Amino acid sequence: TPEVCMVAVQYLSSLIRYVPWENRTPELCLIAVQKDIGALRYIHEYVHE
Repeated sequence: TPEVCMVAVQYLSSLIRYVPWENRTPELCLIAVQKDIGALRYIHEYVHE
């Protein structure tokens, strides 16, 4: 969901630093999650709570 995507973006500070707000999309969130196993686990737990 968009909410989970926002959590992923906020969790990945590196993404926050170089991606402008207007360019943040679900696709970018997915890429970010795929690149960070820690984030993937975090989102997985978040989604299943």
